[in-house]
Amino acid sequence: MGLSFRIFAADHGDKWPWQVPENEGGSLELASKQEGPWRHFLTLSNELNHPRLLWCPMDPEKRPATAFGASATNREATVFSGNGNISYFLALTPTNRNQSGEQADDILAGDRNVTLDGQPVSAGEAILRGGHLIGFQANTLHRGLGQLLKADGTVWQQRTRLLNPPASVTNRLLVP
Repeated sequence: MGLSFRIFAADHGDKWPWQVPENEGGSLELASKQEGPWRHFLTLSNELNHPRLLWCPMDPEKRPATAFGASATNREATVFSGNGNISYFLALTPTNRNQSGEQADDILAGDRNVTLDGQPVSAGEAILRGGHLIGFQANTLHRGLGQLLKADGTVWQQRTRLLNPPASVTNRLLVP
């Protein structure tokens, strides 16, 4: 997933899908709608090998999609059609660098069992600020562990992490 985001950004002037207009292959016009992350992930259909990559096998509440679109040759496909096919949150405003120019906590996506300051984040939108503690629910998915995809393409597996950017740095999380 991280490589797909990086390829998309490289092809679109270092912009993420939600920063690129729909008529140029992005999802800019959808960024303000409360639809969750699925339409933003849909823009990666050319870069992702398969929509199943957006589903975690440990996630019993979500169903993997088997195709990005309907096909006359594969009528039994589960078409990628909503947040029910996604196990990961999406962060719409990752920061690549903090004010001193050092690598910031630039979270791009992560496991949907996320917590902020110890409180579970439910489906919908949440605001993540610098100085908050991000973690993962102990009784779901990976037993308190989670993965965070950073804007540079790296993935961190962890239980909790105190975010370093100043409190003025915010990130909108869309949780499926």
